[in-house]
Amino acid sequence: MLSGALPFGGTAMAVALQHATTPPRPIRELNDRLPKAVDDVVMKALEKSPNDRFTSAIAMLSALEESIGEAIGHVDGGETSLLDPLLLPADDSSAIVNRHVPGRIEVRFGADSSPRDETGATSRSPVVVDAADRTADVETRLRPPPPPPPPGMVVVPAGVFILGSDRGCDNERPASPVFIDAFYIDEHEVTNDAYREFCVRTKRQPPPNPKGDPAYFSSKPSHPVVNVTWFDAAEFAKWAGKRLPTEAEWEKAARGGVDGRDYPWGDTIEPSQANYSTAGTCPVRSFPPNGYGLFEIVGNVWEWCADWYAPDIYRAGVTRNPKGPVSGADKVLRGGSIDGTSQTLRISYRHWFNPGHRSSDIGFRCVRDVSVPDR
Repeated sequence: MLSGALPFGGTAMAVALQHATTPPRPIRELNDRLPKAVDDVVMKALEKSPNDRFTSAIAMLSALEESIGEAIGHVDGGETSLLDPLLLPADDSSAIVNRHVPGRIEVRFGADSSPRDETGATSRSPVVVDAADRTADVETRLRPPPPPPPPGMVVVPAGVFILGSDRGCDNERPASPVFIDAFYIDEHEVTNDAYREFCVRTKRQPPPNPKGDPAYFSSKPSHPVVNVTWFDAAEFAKWAGKRLPTEAEWEKAARGGVDGRDYPWGDTIEPSQANYSTAGTCPVRSFPPNGYGLFEIVGNVWEWCADWYAPDIYRAGVTRNPKGPVSGADKVLRGGSIDGTSQTLRISYRHWFNPGHRSSDIGFRCVRDVSVPDR
């Protein structure tokens, strides 16, 4: 795949003998567009002596992650990257790469710019490849699957997704491919019932009831807890052995495994799909889940995230597990709420408030790190 050629040739017996005794030809001799760092990783994995190879698949993955960092960082640029030799035939010097669409690569072949598919056949449309998916595929093939999630949580697999939107507000730009490690996330927002147990066990005062609903906390156990500050949410998460999601983790989870959409299900929204522009919250699990099995990931209540808010943080270009700025005045909120509109319920929409702020449309859900043992 990387070189467009087999490592050895000849009869079956000759090939078997070469596999046992002869080092393969360096891939860069056949495809000089392959970054040297990637070539080094592959050649080390093909060493004849087990003592000279990587000690485990995870060790190889770590080395490979370093080498593919360049590809993730330059997917929108005009430079040659790791992705080029993965996508283009090594013997076709007429290939033209166009990266004008963030996170995607359009490949045209031939002097007449007629595109060709993977079989070599031409067609009327260019070959468009999701670059982030290619990179994520390398990660997920080598990384062992995470253990089953704890009760009430789902797993969001490791991989690359497109963070932000170039169609949204200025603080959502630029849309960029970002790698996120696997994590577990609550299926639904933390409920009054769950928060009540926390208050009882830690001898804390319950949050104030929303104005006009004096029995909200005590009479609606399956509704999301509201009027909690960021500090309240963080303390609950710590007590539960969890934490608040980073902004990037929240967005990856909300997308449900599909990039580019405004909402978990598509680019339009109807009142039957989420709880917004209404008078009050609904019980959790009232609306269909997204692709990862998350309920009310948009609408119902805003959800606190771990990050400090900065309007231009996406321009920092962090491509792996971004955690936001180290300090700030406000914390990030995501997902929209009962007071929201079709604009504020968009997955990439970013909101913020002082961490001590309380509101009858602010709640939260928690995440937990995944610990994956070596195979």
